[in-house]
Amino acid sequence: MRGVSFHPRDRLFEPRIKFEQKQAWLRTYHTEERAARVYDVAARWLFGPNAITNFNDGQTLDWPTEAEIAGYLASSLPLSALIQRIPLETLHAAGVKQDLLIQAGAPVRAVASLPVAKT
Repeated sequence: MRGVSFHPRDRLFEPRIKFEQKQAWLRTYHTEERAARVYDVAARWLFGPNAITNFNDGQTLDWPTEAEIAGYLASSLPLSALIQRIPLETLHAAGVKQDLLIQAGAPVRAVASLPVAKT
């Protein structure tokens, strides 16, 4: 499947995606299908509706959540590129702090409307 590697030693599948000369690893999964669907979510965010994906059946993932996938991307890719592609609410739900969103160039008004993180 596109964007998925198999690790024979661990018997796990790993989706990866390259964006702006950086590689993002999106965890490992027990099934190739789940890894491919995680790749598809990331590909649609990063490359838009014309992204080449593995599935076009409209199924959504129950796990990992979109916020978790966004968190994986945010740990590997420039936040300034992600705020233009992933909904701010999803990045915020992934644990990206409001001040980091603003520093990366997100509109202050849009960030101010996000719920305050609980500490």
